[in-house]
Amino acid sequence: MKVLILVLLLLSLSGVFTGYTPQCSSCYSEGQRCMILDTNSGTYKNGGECNDGLVCAAKNKGEDEKNWICMKPIELNGVCAGESSCVIGLTCDPVEFKCLNSRFAQIGEKCSKDTDCSGTLASCTNNICKSESSGKCDDASDCEYGSTCSNSLCVPLRKQGESCDSMKGETCIYGLSCLSNSTCGPLFSKPLGASCLMDDDCNQPENLYCSQKSHLCEEYVQPKQPTTNCSLTENSCDQFHECSCDGKCYQSSPFPTQVTSGMQPLVNCVLKNKCTWVTNFFSSDSCITKNCASELCKYNGVTIMNNALTCGNNHQSNIYCADSNSVSRININNSMLLLLLLSILLIFNF
Repeated sequence: MKVLILVLLLLSLSGVFTGYTPQCSSCYSEGQRCMILDTNSGTYKNGGECNDGLVCAAKNKGEDEKNWICMKPIELNGVCAGESSCVIGLTCDPVEFKCLNSRFAQIGEKCSKDTDCSGTLASCTNNICKSESSGKCDDASDCEYGSTCSNSLCVPLRKQGESCDSMKGETCIYGLSCLSNSTCGPLFSKPLGASCLMDDDCNQPENLYCSQKSHLCEEYVQPKQPTTNCSLTENSCDQFHECSCDGKCYQSSPFPTQVTSGMQPLVNCVLKNKCTWVTNFFSSDSCITKNCASELCKYNGVTIMNNALTCGNNHQSNIYCADSNSVSRININNSMLLLLLLSILLIFNF
């Protein structure tokens, strides 16, 4: 699972392209089927983007993916067929099949019922989420702050300067990254010319990124739009852009300075409030949303790509964005929701 998440994260944040074909986005209306057959794998995948306010989901319980349609997300207590059916901040209860505000509380937080607790091995005891598994875990949400789940056991996270190996479960504490020298260090810390594995190794506030060609931290200079049709030449767009069907390069992932302007405040807030990974961190009752909603929304705001690659719309559901006086909403499209989720997984080294 960790390997899969890491691969997806690298692809999402760094925009690696190796001989891709132009990205032809389809925009689907309510009721239209939104999954297409991938002839290479024989499985179904998202065929494009649903229009504003719609999600690609199963309408009926147990429905085959090929029949998923674009539909309005289901509100609190509405009948659902799966997780993707509910509005952000709600989960589809696997027993009642209703969209509920659940799985938001971390170990040690207040709760009123077992399903409030994020951990599958946790229970609500005396109105506090507690682990009932004697150090065993299914995932990180079964563990206390400062620990993570490795080989089904809660183990301490590594501190700055300590050795790490994510593949062996030797994971750094929140806000640190396992750098290419196998030690825990701050995100965005490597200077110009240093070896790197991913963009977050490099000093992104100084506009550095990890070149997928040299694997060195280099300064990013936004290229001019290709004068020829980008679909005719492989890799004519750089790693932060993709070629669309109209033959033009469009930004597909945030530039280095865009990442840090949003991510660093979010990391700082998560550390300050000792928030841990929970299943439903978009819940209005989760540590992240209660304490860091504005930082979460700021990060989302700088990473949304509103162009031909995403049908020119902001799609899907809403998250609540707190300010000093009120709660407002912003839209997250399907592809950027994945990016945001994977970015948060990076923060928690999940």
